[in-house]
Amino acid sequence: MRTNFYMIFSPGALAGAPITYVATVNVSNEKELKLQNAVVKALPNVTALALGIL
Repeated sequence: MRTNFYMIFSPGALAGAPITYVATVNVSNEKELKLQNAVVKALPNVTALALGIL
C-alpha cells in the first residue's frame, strides 16, 4: 500500500489551512495489530486503518 495521488499547489496557496499527514506501512499480519496498538497508544490523535482486507 502506498499513496496513489499527490497535489501540487503554488507557494502560499494553502497558508493557514489545517495540516493532515498521511503515512503507510507494510507489515506482516502477525505484527499488524501490535504495531497499530503501539502507534495509537503513543499518538492518541492518530487514526489507524487496516486496509489489508480490501
